[in-house]
Amino acid sequence: MTISTLAVALVAPFAGLVSDRWGRKRIIVLSTLLLALPTLLAATSANFADLVFWRFCQGFLTPGVSAVTVVYINEEWLTGAGIAMSAYVSGTVLGGFVGRSLAAVAAAHFAWQWTFIVLGALNVLGALAIWRWLSEERQIGCRDSEGMGSAMWRHLHNPQLLATYVAGFCILFSLLGTFTYINFYLSERPFGLSTGAFGLIFVVYLWAPPLRRWQVPGSIAWDTAWSFPGRCSCRSLVA
Repeated sequence: MTISTLAVALVAPFAGLVSDRWGRKRIIVLSTLLLALPTLLAATSANFADLVFWRFCQGFLTPGVSAVTVVYINEEWLTGAGIAMSAYVSGTVLGGFVGRSLAAVAAAHFAWQWTFIVLGALNVLGALAIWRWLSEERQIGCRDSEGMGSAMWRHLHNPQLLATYVAGFCILFSLLGTFTYINFYLSERPFGLSTGAFGLIFVVYLWAPPLRRWQVPGSIAWDTAWSFPGRCSCRSLVA
């Protein structure tokens, strides 16, 4: 988790610049498709160093999807951008839960390599779905990216933005620390959880979106997407 997040942090500031040059949708589709490559190659890892390398490559490509999609939504949704962004965040949270759960189930019943094979296949399917259904942006081509350096300099001297960066760092740091350590802790006595049971730990992901629905009144898709899976997953965890 840590090495891929480090790669995301290194590349994310430049993802917008690349999409300015080549187009938002093109970068989103290409990044999603290319993500399948290191994901599938991770299944060929002969040692831990190989696995860490492919995980870094995954993080390197991730901002092309995550960061650029945020820009795409803000540019293309003239009205209802808040609801659209909430739906996108819902998808990322749900995807984080489903991906980790599928990985845990695959690793519990098959060789660990199948975890990456399944996730790599989902990357390919996701890229095809985005290519087919995501609308082309209205403005394609070179945007005003010449002032990127000066803009970043201004951002780093904006106290409100700096406070936001610190808050994001603390949240992500606690998330990584918790979910990295807790697996080792719960695998030992007296818990001794199996690999498949670890997937249920991420049920807590499903509680975040309902807590935010008051910020986006009238989001029917939000309620529909989260109320039923949340109840079912929590019952599975208790059982």
